[in-house]
Amino acid sequence: MVTIAPPQPLAFRCSKCFQTRCSSVDCVGESIACELCGNNNVVPEATAERIAQGESFLLQSDSGAINQFKADDSAIPMSTSEIMKQCRRETIARSGPQGLVCSKTQRFLARLADSAIMTFTIIVSAILAAVVSPPPSAGEQVDPTLAVIFVSLMLIPSLCLLLAQMIMVAKSGRTIGKFCLNIKIIDAAGNPPGFVRGVLLRSFANCLLSVVPFYGLIDVLFIFSNNSNRCVHDLLAGTYVIDAS
Repeated sequence: MVTIAPPQPLAFRCSKCFQTRCSSVDCVGESIACELCGNNNVVPEATAERIAQGESFLLQSDSGAINQFKADDSAIPMSTSEIMKQCRRETIARSGPQGLVCSKTQRFLARLADSAIMTFTIIVSAILAAVVSPPPSAGEQVDPTLAVIFVSLMLIPSLCLLLAQMIMVAKSGRTIGKFCLNIKIIDAAGNPPGFVRGVLLRSFANCLLSVVPFYGLIDVLFIFSNNSNRCVHDLLAGTYVIDAS
């Protein structure tokens, strides 16, 4: 009689509820549903550490059988990017977003880069507007068409850049400057901030508060008052700026 060895257990964390789940090495690359929250997870690569954790998990749960899951037809192998995202979620689950916060220098350089990009756009727009629609000479009547072209060339590029930055922040938590410094904005759960947190609270509400005397200075200097390197607008929006490397 031929004895078939049972498959090796493999432990990993659910990407939604962060609880340890157990599968087998035969299910690597397949999509399985978490028993606790129902979230679909792709079983990661079978490493010696994950197998050891799987065996320990089964012993601790006093279960002698390995959980069997039906493979999803749409399952795809976990990419390096997905593995990194899952590792980042696990770090956030253990120590919170403050365990991944970027340095004050990174935040300053990213803000400097964004300001430089906006300044460059405004200067180029002004030069282009002056070339295409030069101001009238003394005593010459202003051409309404040229005036509209001048104002459009002055405003549209900057508005387009501002809109692009807002979309990037809402969807990925990054501006162009933050992308260059490899940092990004997340909420307390480790997700991109979205439009409300990333744009309305973090930017628009912060701009409205700037009318309060000394608020701008307090907002910037508040980063030195805590270990999470958060400004007032981070606390207002419930966000963190982390190192995404």
